[in-house]
Amino acid sequence: MVPLINEREPCHFSVFGLAPQPLLILLGSLLTDKIPAEVYQLHREPPGWNWQTHPDVFQFQIKPPQHTDGDPALIISLSASITHQRVTAVLPGNVSVWELTIDAPHNNFLKSEAQLAMFREVTRKLMVSIAAVHGHTTALNIFPAMPVACAVELGLR
Repeated sequence: MVPLINEREPCHFSVFGLAPQPLLILLGSLLTDKIPAEVYQLHREPPGWNWQTHPDVFQFQIKPPQHTDGDPALIISLSASITHQRVTAVLPGNVSVWELTIDAPHNNFLKSEAQLAMFREVTRKLMVSIAAVHGHTTALNIFPAMPVACAVELGLR
């Protein structure tokens, strides 16, 4: 896909993602943020791709680690909750677990374009914070439970 992007200079992408989260993150990274892309979410209730009304009260929460001397891991608990034990069960040694979550993770929380924009903003700031603590060259293990649109956006940014 990247050679086609470089050759033809597309002016816009509309992305309707349906795939496992790691592949959607990779897709976002291949699209880059140099070409305008609109990312859509398939909604369960009511079914469809159209963005819905922004919730009256909504915010993302960043939970920094209790200690930062281990390898960094990022839990993204948006569409379901991921426990710290799932991370420590697969990552050996000392791990610094960062978390991005919402009050009540569930699989249909993403309703509006504004929420997706908020996700972009908070993840940018979070990645800067993690890099400031752990360095820009340290690998970051990501444990995602998030909507497909968020997965694509994570790769884009």
